[in-house]
Amino acid sequence: MLTTLANFGYLVGSSPESALTFGPDGNLYGTTSSGGTNTAHSWGTVFRLTTNGVLTTLADFTYTNGNFAQGGLTLGPDGKFYGTTYFGGGNDANASGAIYRLNVDLGIATKPPSIRWNAGAVTLNLPTVSGSTNRLWVTTNLDLPMAQWQVLATNVAAGGLFQFTDTNTPGYPMKFYRLSVP
Repeated sequence: MLTTLANFGYLVGSSPESALTFGPDGNLYGTTSSGGTNTAHSWGTVFRLTTNGVLTTLADFTYTNGNFAQGGLTLGPDGKFYGTTYFGGGNDANASGAIYRLNVDLGIATKPPSIRWNAGAVTLNLPTVSGSTNRLWVTTNLDLPMAQWQVLATNVAAGGLFQFTDTNTPGYPMKFYRLSVP
């Protein structure tokens, strides 16, 4: 069954041409190649869509910051979105595109994950959305499908970090961990 979550319109952006990016905050992010509040030129937008269908314009393109965004967004390790535009990006008529960064508060820690090994125990500090419930999975065999991985912990993240110490590590040459939202 197909369910329409949101419809585009001129002021919120129109003509989305790229795939959506799933953000660590549980929302979907994308671009439109036209539309937006700059009604004189229709240069496109960057938007957020909740899984409940709430569509929000986060940024409007202008000629100087780029226009006609045909590509999607990439989430960088610094917690910011990056993308490209097909035209614009300067003050002259020859501006042929731009690379842009969008600062959106995703509620995640911008520190990289850390792993500490101490006397047979592994302590994991993994960035996630503060206050979210997360599940930590483990396996010693990456050939296994996720359904066969073991759930180590289900925890509510505090301060944007999921923290867990795995004390059951002796005798394993390697362990692989994955954090997900249940």
